[in-house]
Amino acid sequence: MEYSDRSALGRKYPEIIHRLESLGMMPERIPTLGPIRSALQALGLLEKINPQRVIVVAGTNGKGTTCATLEALLRATGARVGLYVSPHLERTTERIRVDGEEMTEERFVELFERIRGVVEQFGLSHFEVLTLMAVYEFFSGAFVKAVDWAILEVGLGGLWDATNAVPHCTSVITRLGFDHQQYLGDSLPEIALNKFGIVTALGKVIHVPFSSEVFQVADAIQSVTQSVWRECEPFETIVPTPGGKMEFSAETRWGNVRLALLGRRAAENTVLALTAFEELGFDPKEFLSAVEQVKWPGRMEERKLPGIECPVYFSGDHNPQGAESLLEILNHFGGRHVHLLVAMTRDKDHDAMLRVFSSLDHRSIYLTQTPVRTRTIEEYGPWLDRVQGAWHDPLMAIKKIGERAGPRDLVVVTGSLYLVGQLRSLAR
Repeated sequence: MEYSDRSALGRKYPEIIHRLESLGMMPERIPTLGPIRSALQALGLLEKINPQRVIVVAGTNGKGTTCATLEALLRATGARVGLYVSPHLERTTERIRVDGEEMTEERFVELFERIRGVVEQFGLSHFEVLTLMAVYEFFSGAFVKAVDWAILEVGLGGLWDATNAVPHCTSVITRLGFDHQQYLGDSLPEIALNKFGIVTALGKVIHVPFSSEVFQVADAIQSVTQSVWRECEPFETIVPTPGGKMEFSAETRWGNVRLALLGRRAAENTVLALTAFEELGFDPKEFLSAVEQVKWPGRMEERKLPGIECPVYFSGDHNPQGAESLLEILNHFGGRHVHLLVAMTRDKDHDAMLRVFSSLDHRSIYLTQTPVRTRTIEEYGPWLDRVQGAWHDPLMAIKKIGERAGPRDLVVVTGSLYLVGQLRSLAR
């Protein structure tokens, strides 16, 4: 379907989003890449993709920031880069961008209409459709010139994730931890096995250091695929001085890298991206300045909210490993009182996360609910007697916290990217 009236496209966007969300986030079938592969083939995309120019990024934490850093580095070379990430915070269009520009609502509608037939033919899920749209935008040449590089962030796991249906030669593995155990397994080796499913025959794998219990899984995958594995280069995190400006940097063999992102996790993700960049054939020393302005929405992102005098940070950490990483950052803020507003979905380990947050000195914890799949206030059980406040409505919660927080305090919204997206829309 073609549209001559661009405003008509914009009006159709909410209808398309509703249609997509009705498909369900997960396919209601036995895990398989068959339908998405068939859709890619039906649209003639498989023959247009150069696997040497596609990077797929899996892991438990740090995928988004690693992808964004790698995007900045590749763009600095003059290349045209497509980036596909998930989830989004406020708009579905955030997930697909070319050369740093988020997809417009009008283009989103055009894309969906172009692929609607194969979506219905192969019964694709919500994430499969968005993956197909991203690949079509990046490689079809139907709307814009094809990209030189495509970076695809895995949505869940790796082995059966729709991004794994896209031919690729380079796989990047970020920090592994416990999340989505109902799909990936209850042990780290099980989770690793699923994540390592993105590794291709004779491909390249760039990864963070693994714990000892994952080594055997990595060795087995390497043997089967005859792939080449490279651990990210060692680095030293340089932390801010107490009371100074909150800036981190990483000392690497390519030189000192200043970071716009906070914490050791930012340093690790940055060095992982730099290592992958070198493995793709570039000299990181020539492009270090490209990463200095890299930020990632909803990951320890500072914003201002109406009615709150002190800084507000949005950090959608939603598993125990993410909570530990957030704690490391907050401990660098020199003893300022931290007001933590926390909400989680029902499938998250709330006990483990709240225990981490409770170990922070000079803190107050408040509970609220996420917009979707929420753990209700009542489901926090004994924790209701250990926190400083709980409200069903996140808007009421942030208002009450604003009344309590002093100008020298910090407010941190965390526990769920859904919560971050809802409250971030209030920011100015």
